[in-house]
Amino acid sequence: MKLYTPESFLKASDELKASICNGTGASGTPKWIVWLLDSIFGLGINFSKASDIHDWMYFHRIHWYGKLFADWVFFHNMCMLSTLAIFQLPLSAFIGNLAVFPLRIIRAFFYFIAVLLFGWKPFYKK
Repeated sequence: MKLYTPESFLKASDELKASICNGTGASGTPKWIVWLLDSIFGLGINFSKASDIHDWMYFHRIHWYGKLFADWVFFHNMCMLSTLAIFQLPLSAFIGNLAVFPLRIIRAFFYFIAVLLFGWKPFYKK
């Protein structure tokens, strides 16, 4: 299982990605808030990869349906990261990761709803 990633994102240089992608949160968000949203200060699963792909898609989409697709991909990728965390961590932590999986999906859903409702201005602003 892999994250949905546009081909252009995979081929882009790290400098170009850094100029477009900023992790979880709007452009200009203070780094400590980005760190909180990305991984709950390092205590939770890190959604920065899904957020960077989402930022990339916002930057390269033009129409409103491109925004909706980018938002759906964001939710899908967060769910994938949550699922993969169950199996990539040590087997001894499997039960714990399985137990917190619903909380991770709820967190992903809240992020999805936030970008769906409040992402219109950043989408059109680029």
